[in-house]
Amino acid sequence: MENQPLVSICIPAYNAAATIGDTIQSLLDQAYQNIEIVVVNDKSTDNTKEVVEQFTDPRIRLVDNECNLGINGNWQKTILEAGGEFVILLGHDDMLLPPCVGRLVELFARNPRVGMIAFRARVIPHGNVTWRPEYGEITPARLKDSLIQFTNITPPSEIMYRTAAVKKVNGYDAGYNFCPEVTLAMKLALEEWYSIYLDETLGVRSSYPDRVTAVVSILVPLRDKLRFIREYRSYYPKTAVLKAYASLFKNTLRLYVRKLRQSAAK
Repeated sequence: MENQPLVSICIPAYNAAATIGDTIQSLLDQAYQNIEIVVVNDKSTDNTKEVVEQFTDPRIRLVDNECNLGINGNWQKTILEAGGEFVILLGHDDMLLPPCVGRLVELFARNPRVGMIAFRARVIPHGNVTWRPEYGEITPARLKDSLIQFTNITPPSEIMYRTAAVKKVNGYDAGYNFCPEVTLAMKLALEEWYSIYLDETLGVRSSYPDRVTAVVSILVPLRDKLRFIREYRSYYPKTAVLKAYASLFKNTLRLYVRKLRQSAAK
C-alpha cells in the first residue's frame, strides 16, 4: 500500500504488568508498520510503567495520569490521545494478529463513508471466536436499530475507528462503565457513518474470571443499558423502545437466576 496513514493503537492500562508486554509486542509484530502505540497508565500500583519502558521503539508513547481516572475516564482520555488517522482502543491484556492493522486500513481506504470496522477475535483461554449476528457493510439506520436491542455489540479491542469521526463526537460518553462503545457507535450512526462487520479473525481477546469486566455486578450493565435507552429513545419508535425494555429485563433476570444457581452449586 503506497499511502500508509498513521494508525494509533491506544492502550488504557491499570496494573497491567503481567500482560502488557505481550500486548505491545503483538503491535510491534504488525505487518503494517506506520503505527503509534499510546499507553495511558492510570496510576498503576504495580510495575506497569517499568514494563512499558523496557521497550525502546520510538513509536511507543507512555502517558502517566496524575491521578486514577477509573475505567471510563481512562478509556475516554486514551482514545482522545490518538494522533493517527485511525485508532484502536486495545485492552492491556488483548492482542492483534500480524495482518490486523494493514487489513483494516485497506478496507477504510476503499470505503470513505465508513467510520468504524469491527472484526472477530479468538477469545482466550477457552479458544472460541467472537461471533456477530450479521456481517458486511451496515448502514447507519441498521446499526442504530441493532443498538437499541443490544445486538452487534463489539468490545473496543475488536474495532478500528476513523479518528476524525471519534473526536468529532468527543469519544465515549462519561458515566458508562460497562458498554461505552455502544454509545460511541450510536453517535457515529447519528452522524451518518457506515460500519463494517468483518468476518475475519484478526485479534486475540482475554476473558479470564478476574478480568475487570468479568467481575462487575449484574447491576452495572443493567444501569448502563437503561441509561442508553433513556438517552436515545427519541430516535426510535415507541414499539422499539418498549421491546428493548422488555428484552433487557428478561435477559437480566435470566442472568441473575443463572448466577444464583452457580452460587448454590458451589
